[in-house]
Amino acid sequence: MRLITWNCKGAFHRKHDFVAMLKPSILIVPECEHINEIAQPLGCDPIRTVKWFGDNPRKGLAVISYGDYQLELHPSFDSKHRWIVPLVVSGPVSFNLIAVWTLPLGDVSGRYVRPLFEAFETYKGLISNSEVVWAGDFNANFNFDKPARKHKFRHFVKLLDEHGLHSIYHKSHGCEHGEELDKTFYLYHHADKGYHIDYVFTSEKFHPHGYEVSIGTHGDWSKRSDHTPLICDFFESSVERLSGKTFSN
Repeated sequence: MRLITWNCKGAFHRKHDFVAMLKPSILIVPECEHINEIAQPLGCDPIRTVKWFGDNPRKGLAVISYGDYQLELHPSFDSKHRWIVPLVVSGPVSFNLIAVWTLPLGDVSGRYVRPLFEAFETYKGLISNSEVVWAGDFNANFNFDKPARKHKFRHFVKLLDEHGLHSIYHKSHGCEHGEELDKTFYLYHHADKGYHIDYVFTSEKFHPHGYEVSIGTHGDWSKRSDHTPLICDFFESSVERLSGKTFSN
């Protein structure tokens, strides 16, 4: 299964073919215009489900499944969280996905992190009862935390860790939060203003046969968005992992 999160910075209908070349199973797309359906690109699995959330038709959160994967809105969804959305993923690998695009929602003191804590309180029951993946654009990094700020991203990451969820980029690359060498967002598209703010959090038992994580390059993606895709491959067997069955990014 290949899970990709990519903030497209709008006009997704003009960019879908490019990201579809990465052959996603599940694609999370913050800042996507309102879509109910989308044209089938060449070279990728058939589009199975398109879900879109938001109140601005020009900019919302889309989640798309391909091939054998199907998406349904989880019955626990609470619209007050707006763009932090629980979905039921069914297919060769079945789990609950919490798709994330954080916005401050007018709360200057809480910035982008407070909505994460609030959504966690609503959806924490999913963690104890099922496999859950948190993935998307969190708009946060340890380096953004300020001493005077009540809600800190490092505290949210610790909260997830206490419930058995970890960032698989940091696990696979052996680095600490705030020390990422790979960037997922470039302010004003500038290569020298990069930050790591997109994440996929899973439990250890979610990937018993291993996984690989890669991030698109600034050179390949900067003309399409200020974000690059975070690409996570979860192997369905040890044989698949050893065969190196992945796709280029």
